[in-house]
Amino acid sequence: MLHVVECYAGGVKTAVDSYVANSPDFTHFLLYSNRGSGSEPSLGFAASAQLRHGHWKRIADIRRAVLQWQPDLIHAHSTYAGVYCRVRNTGRPVVYTPHCYAYERLDLGSPSRTLIRGVERALASRTAVLVGCSEREADLSIAIGHKSVVFVPNVASIAPVPKENPRSHDLTVAFVGRLCPQKDPAFAAAVVARLRTALNKPFTAIWIGDGEADQLSLLSDAGIECLGWLPPQEVAAALAAATLYIHTAAWEGYPLSILEAIASGVAVIARRIPAFTAMPDSCLGANPTELADLAVGALLDQQRLDTLWTLWAQAVKEWTPQQQSTLLKKAYRQALPAL
Repeated sequence: MLHVVECYAGGVKTAVDSYVANSPDFTHFLLYSNRGSGSEPSLGFAASAQLRHGHWKRIADIRRAVLQWQPDLIHAHSTYAGVYCRVRNTGRPVVYTPHCYAYERLDLGSPSRTLIRGVERALASRTAVLVGCSEREADLSIAIGHKSVVFVPNVASIAPVPKENPRSHDLTVAFVGRLCPQKDPAFAAAVVARLRTALNKPFTAIWIGDGEADQLSLLSDAGIECLGWLPPQEVAAALAAATLYIHTAAWEGYPLSILEAIASGVAVIARRIPAFTAMPDSCLGANPTELADLAVGALLDQQRLDTLWTLWAQAVKEWTPQQQSTLLKKAYRQALPAL
């Protein structure tokens, strides 16, 4: 199995690593770029190599990797890798996971999103199996013409902690993700600003992740401490010490950070986006004011915190490593029945 990942960092890295860990019957290879994040391949890969710069060079890199490693299947992750692996015939079936379709990006204009959707539709016929990371992503895939679609849930990368895990009396709100337009740190800064005026108690705000200097400056100005990228065990510790996790992304497939917060026993509220249409209004806010007001109500009421945690935990209770393993095997065998 050759995994091709144009951005092996953040949530995509976590997702790919979980696919590898939960499909041990396969030998896995990795062809990747980490976009300068410093992310290194996990121990689950038999071999790995970095993609060169330039689209055509990367397409050639895939052909070279197929010849060198002789994988039975290719699993392409995210938009660029999906194009690289399907625009030219590699001689291998391609499984594709968008990890959130790029045509959902709100930082792109309508013409760009329409073009990307058209490219995805055109390449659907060259996809053996589409693996959606959420039920909604699977539905979107069917809508653009994919014939073979399997929903394989994301799973938390950190070990669950007991729900009754004792917490500090100090209030802490946490955010997680790469500092980029998708995760919308400006939205988070506005939530924290509103909290400072609406909450009559001191609190700490932390962001687990990293990004460009201007985004770091934005967080600092808002009084949000940026912890940078942390190893999984330190992410678990930071989340377990938090009172509330707030997810502010403008678009998503399904965020691993929410699964990790739930595994850490932390209540969650989130920005109202299409990825969360199944969640009740009590969990979602459409703008910084609404989300901050939800946070105030939760931070001042332990029972409400417990209810929020339960609602999110129930929504993803089937999203387990065992379920991911079963559905990955199904997807890979559909792509290559001889497996």
